[in-house]
Amino acid sequence: MLRSALFVLGLALRRLGRGTGATGLVVIGIALGAAAVVGVRAGTTVAQDRAVAQAVERIPEGSRSVRAVWFGVPGQSDDLQPALDARARSALRRAGALESHALVLFRETTIAGDFAGLGGVEGLARWVELRSGRLPGACRPERCEVLRLRGDGRLPAPPGLRLVEVGEAALASNVLFGDFLAPTDNALADAEVSPVVAAAAGYHRPAPPPLFLAEGVAMLAGAPALARLYRSYAWVAPLEAGTPRLWEIDDLAGGVTQARSELQARTTSFDLIAPVEELRSAQAESRRAGNRLALVGGEAAVLLFAFAILAAMTLRRDLRAARRRLAWSGARGWQLGLLTATETGLIALAGTMLGFALGLAGGALVAERAGAPVGDVLAKSILSGTGLLLVGLVAIAATAVLVATVASMPLRLGRAPVTPLDLAAIAAALLVVFSLRRGDDDSGLVLLLPGLVTFAAAVAIARLLRPVLRVAERLTHRGSHGGLRLGLRLAVLSLGRNPGYAVAATSFLVVSFGLALFAETYRATLSAGERDGAAYAVPRDFVVRQELRRLIPVLDAAPLGRLRALGPGVDVDPILRLTGGVGRQEGESGITLLGLPPSSVGLLRWRSDFGSRSPEALGAAIEAPDGDGSVRLGIDTRELVVRTSGDEVRFAAELRTVSGRFLRLDLGLTGTGTLRAVLPREARAGWLVGFAIEPATRLQERGADAGQAVSGRFRVLTPALEDWIGVGGARLENGAVSYTLTDQIATRLRPRVPSDREPVPVLATPRLAAAADSAGLLPLQIAGERVTVRVAERIARFPGVNGQAVVGDVGALLSLLNAERPGAARVDELWIGAADDTVAARLARELERKPYDVLRVVSRRALEAEARQDPIAHGTLLALAISALVALGLALAGILLTVLGDLRDERGELFDLEAEGAAPRLLRRVIRLRALTVTLAGLLAGALTGLALGAVVTDLVALTARATAAEPPLRLDVDWTIVGVALAVYTVAAGALVIAATRDAFPNDGAPGRVEAIE
Repeated sequence: MLRSALFVLGLALRRLGRGTGATGLVVIGIALGAAAVVGVRAGTTVAQDRAVAQAVERIPEGSRSVRAVWFGVPGQSDDLQPALDARARSALRRAGALESHALVLFRETTIAGDFAGLGGVEGLARWVELRSGRLPGACRPERCEVLRLRGDGRLPAPPGLRLVEVGEAALASNVLFGDFLAPTDNALADAEVSPVVAAAAGYHRPAPPPLFLAEGVAMLAGAPALARLYRSYAWVAPLEAGTPRLWEIDDLAGGVTQARSELQARTTSFDLIAPVEELRSAQAESRRAGNRLALVGGEAAVLLFAFAILAAMTLRRDLRAARRRLAWSGARGWQLGLLTATETGLIALAGTMLGFALGLAGGALVAERAGAPVGDVLAKSILSGTGLLLVGLVAIAATAVLVATVASMPLRLGRAPVTPLDLAAIAAALLVVFSLRRGDDDSGLVLLLPGLVTFAAAVAIARLLRPVLRVAERLTHRGSHGGLRLGLRLAVLSLGRNPGYAVAATSFLVVSFGLALFAETYRATLSAGERDGAAYAVPRDFVVRQELRRLIPVLDAAPLGRLRALGPGVDVDPILRLTGGVGRQEGESGITLLGLPPSSVGLLRWRSDFGSRSPEALGAAIEAPDGDGSVRLGIDTRELVVRTSGDEVRFAAELRTVSGRFLRLDLGLTGTGTLRAVLPREARAGWLVGFAIEPATRLQERGADAGQAVSGRFRVLTPALEDWIGVGGARLENGAVSYTLTDQIATRLRPRVPSDREPVPVLATPRLAAAADSAGLLPLQIAGERVTVRVAERIARFPGVNGQAVVGDVGALLSLLNAERPGAARVDELWIGAADDTVAARLARELERKPYDVLRVVSRRALEAEARQDPIAHGTLLALAISALVALGLALAGILLTVLGDLRDERGELFDLEAEGAAPRLLRRVIRLRALTVTLAGLLAGALTGLALGAVVTDLVALTARATAAEPPLRLDVDWTIVGVALAVYTVAAGALVIAATRDAFPNDGAPGRVEAIE
């Protein structure tokens, strides 16, 4: 038995040693498939590592470090600063931080009678930018030189420690101090802010005390004069560019946890701080993004394995002939199986090892070009246990595929032949349906989608091809019998009666063209998704908002007139954005109220799935009259005069200045009869927008038998009021106002606004539109006030808003909300449009300068550029483009193999036709029309497969190219221009290949030899 097995093995080796073109094609196909799987794994690791590095760069400077901190007073600690220093540095080394920098900070405390901040830094020169003077020398008791970082206060003079100021500086980075210092503590860096910024900063935060920094830590930490002061010690290890690597995050997180425990086991005054959550989040996002690249790699592997199967079909005839000869010689079944397994296994192993080597070299090249450590990347990807297991699985899968290709026989159930491929295709289709119903894009099944869909489609077209060809043969039987029709009929007839190799070729074209169309369609979808996402987040070219760290109102730093004067091509829209709820309706407490000019709706990038009507029609639907009916106060108006009677209450006038600010002017209590108030200077050219009537003291209203409302009357003498109304218990009749006042609701006198006659029309998202009554009225709770709007149109979503939204005319909404409570709403955002790229570039430079630099400016073009530069997005789009090109190239190779296979498999039939008088021209036409028929069938089915696969993946993997949740959702996008050009190029190239392959197939001076024809 052993000799029999060795004989079969030797025969297999001798057969493979002779080598044929088909064997080489199979090896190359498997090698390229294995290289795609292995190379994509390495490329994915590189892209994920780069994505983590960019995420680390986005962490705020103050948090971009691993720091050990200690807070307290030395007298309450068992260890002095040197012992704490040794313990902290040891813990940081355990966490993976080899180099750390020490500092001590006495923050905002009384030092020798002076209120100031004092600190010492190890290696101070690295962390400051000198503005004047010089850098300090080492701190000594007799002369401790310091730099001033802020403030105008006096330098403390503690006994036994002589502090000497030698210069002024600003912090070069927030990495060192982190959140020890507030953003405004680095005052010298912002010394030349605009008057608006300076005034606002002074209003929101008092001037901080002076802060002084010395060189070194030990002297200040051990100074007797400072021994009773609280201080913070910190040892900071900055996260340098490129660290930690993707594969180092787990070790860093574990090391931080252990080091924290080590420090806190000695004293609770210690803590260890690191951006572990941010790093974990970046790691998780990068791994999720890796699934996208793995999906692309799976697509390439499926394509190349399919090509290997097609090439393996050329081995079937030769291997089956060898099996028949062995069987005639008395070989047993196990010997025949051993021959098949040995040949296919060695071919698969050779292809896999070659692919492994190619993938290893490609992965190393990608890592080197990306600046990543080549050895670490390969060790964590291709050469890891998982990577080597993947290579082994590729070899096993390739062997199984080849065995199934060359040796599988139909399994007949009744009269319908059912093969294992049919059963596998049904299972694949069911898995796809299961994935869609489950909607789980995190499952490993997503990575198999290209293979599952294309496999099911290929088997389906193989099953449908013969019946379709028979129908086509009947159709071609009718009509005239010209040369072209005769050739077509013969081609279709031969295909329908004996499809043979053509079935495999058609199935391969379904796979190759389907994957090519999917790759291009998915690339276009992701690219469009990035553009749509940027346009959704930034509805116009720029969005200008308040910077929350500075609290500068947008219109204070960027008045509309000043922006519009920046030059031609600049369009500025004032935007109102507030949050609120829908009355007391459960689950609707986080809606967005957006106000914008109706004319600007038509300028937004609008998708048909946002709403059923055009943006121009939606803009027209929300047009509403504005105006607040306020009384303009002339420059000569000096005071307000009100004559009152009734119970004592408090009166206040509500004013709006020319700059748009709202003021409250207290007129006092009504006990005097006539109330007078001098207008502040800034309000004299402004507007009177209302009067508030409030109880003089809080009214007690515990029920019907305790407490009561107060009432009275008043008349405004200066200025005269026309068309005003009372709300909340006030009534205006013949110039006099009567009121009934409680603590429950606000009682006011205000101008009549257009929304008093007709509710403001709005656009509403589905859940909010469903909450409106039959007349479309929707009560909103916005800025603490109850207002009612009318739903004019329903929309699915609106650019610039995530979640449920109500969108209306900005002027009408401002009038409505400020009528209810002056100052409740004001323009707090600007959308700026640019006529072209030149204007946008100029505008971007202007918005970086003062006074706009105190605001938050977001650019649509910048978001799109960031998306293009993202390593995951760039790698995904590039891989998809390359996959599409490779698929088209292999599809051409498949056409060539189809023609060569026909010339080989149809030799007998072609000889019979030539013997019956068929001219070589007709024979060539038959072969060409067979190839054309196969090509058309493959292209049609492949197109349907590619579109279906694109729709499935887009629906299931609802992520952008950067693997983030898409807003708005991804929508299948087909770039028909690129598809049309590619199809035209493919058609021309395929035609040229077919013509070239058949040009010399049937020479005029002879026919194929009889022995060759019937072999």
